[in-house]
Amino acid sequence: MKKFSLFLILIFGVLISSCGDSSEFRIAGVINGMGTQNIEIIYYANGAIRESRTIVIDGKFSVVGNAPEPTLVEIQTTNGILLGYLMVKNGETVECKLENGNRYKSSFKGNEVSEKWGKFLTENSDVFSSGNNDKKNDLIEQYVLKHKDELFSTILMLTEYYCPDNEIVADSLMKTISEQARPQALVEGYEAMFVHVNSATAHNNVLPMKIYCKEDSLMTYNPASSSYSILGFTDDEKETRDSIVPQFKKLSKGKKSRQLKIVDVSLATDTSTWKRITRKDSADWAQCWALGSVRAKSIERLSIPRLPYFIVVDSTGKQLYRGSSITRASQTLDAQVKK
Repeated sequence: MKKFSLFLILIFGVLISSCGDSSEFRIAGVINGMGTQNIEIIYYANGAIRESRTIVIDGKFSVVGNAPEPTLVEIQTTNGILLGYLMVKNGETVECKLENGNRYKSSFKGNEVSEKWGKFLTENSDVFSSGNNDKKNDLIEQYVLKHKDELFSTILMLTEYYCPDNEIVADSLMKTISEQARPQALVEGYEAMFVHVNSATAHNNVLPMKIYCKEDSLMTYNPASSSYSILGFTDDEKETRDSIVPQFKKLSKGKKSRQLKIVDVSLATDTSTWKRITRKDSADWAQCWALGSVRAKSIERLSIPRLPYFIVVDSTGKQLYRGSSITRASQTLDAQVKK
């Protein structure tokens, strides 16, 4: 802690001396377990998305930005792995301490909302890290209903509430928050950060693409080669594989490749991890890997918003389903086959 405090004092001395007015905000902090590498800072201000890259040296970093109104700042690795969020505006200096690999154990100092944010996530890290979206949503719902006049309630809804298949409840819950605690600029700004995942994306045809597959080869996927395809994008979580592999086996049983093409794309951090977690799958479908997570060039056009994620495609490349449910993806395929 003494080293951490000394680092912050030195950083703040430089930042404050160079930015003595209130025309900018300042962030300085430590990312435990990060070492030395680049990170990206993304936020919305002055009507546009702002992105900057800064270097973390021995786990320490600092950054200066410009946001006249309170804005959500996303800190992530260069391959799109989220490290943490905070809220800041011009004139504020925020200290942050993050954990590489567990964004639910973080702390902030510099404004009330960020401080409350870090404390809440840390105190409930077991729920947020569990992968149980129902428990997570229940926790957020309880907080929001008891704190309808808090800006932090809006932030929880924007950043942590699991909306897929819960859109109606999410909309209703958001509307219970008072207008003063739900500033339109903040909501619009957050939505703008994800503007690439929009309705147009869902209507764009999937085009042929080259993907790295096992046996160290490149596979060219072309929707026209099969009546239907299912593209599955997953991380390196064992629980994810355990739930998805049986579904893929069931879908592929008795079907020829011209009837159904299954493309199982892992976005694991490296090929050794990918090969390890898929070694026992006994797959008779295409198992592939993409470098760069959801921002991988080979799949970037598909705008994958989260993992796991599935896209059902017909022979023309039309997207029939986009979402996180392998069950709903399978139902979509079954419905098409029975037509």
